[in-house]
Amino acid sequence: MKIPLAREHAPRSDTCNRTRSVIIPAMQRVILTASGTDRPGIIDELSKYILERGGSIEDSRMVSLHGQVAMLLLVAAAAESVPRIRDDIGQLASASRLCTELHDVAEGSTDRNTFAHRLVVTGPEQTGVVHRFSHLMRVLNINIDQFEIRGQPARDAQQREFSMEMILAVPRETPVSMLRDYITHIAQETGLEFQLKAL
Repeated sequence: MKIPLAREHAPRSDTCNRTRSVIIPAMQRVILTASGTDRPGIIDELSKYILERGGSIEDSRMVSLHGQVAMLLLVAAAAESVPRIRDDIGQLASASRLCTELHDVAEGSTDRNTFAHRLVVTGPEQTGVVHRFSHLMRVLNINIDQFEIRGQPARDAQQREFSMEMILAVPRETPVSMLRDYITHIAQETGLEFQLKAL
């Protein structure tokens, strides 16, 4: 019986073993701020402006209060697109009737050196409460990343209730137990209730 000879395979081309190098354009980030009279279509106009100039919105904050609106947009774009976003900012302000500014993002982040906590304070509305808590955060070197306060009528028409929420960036060197003790002291003096939780 004739044994078939093994077929000789052609050597593989070196190109099969090469890893293709994909060049990813360096991205830059800027903060776009906008404020003015609230109306429908503002976000549509801002997102279109950014998209047409090669940018994208990575993060944002917006609040509308009694007919006024304020926004912060974290915009990412290739290095060559940022000048277009920056140079045309006057056109955006004129067309949207908003006060707009563009700011460079500070290099480095403090997120790794802090722990995020949410503080919620509720109770009867009274003068000076916001200052007492915000001053405490300043003394303890705690940054307030987000802040919101709401007032609403209580069952007793003579007393309004309020709710305050703060997102805190607590430094690693600041003991949370100490922060909680200080907050407890203020809450007992003012008759308020609070919750402090890590995020």
